[in-house]
Amino acid sequence: MSHASEALAHQLWETWLNRASTVNARRTQFSGAWQQVASGIENLPYVTPD
Repeated sequence: MSHASEALAHQLWETWLNRASTVNARRTQFSGAWQQVASGIENLPYVTPD
């Protein structure tokens, strides 16, 4: 992996983690339905090219 791709991957992960942290900190302010979809529960979708 090149230095540029490593830097990009690091930046993308950092951005994603910051956004997740922000949503988690504000989750109690969301309506009930939004609290459910913004929970920390992991969902794993199974997708295919079709």
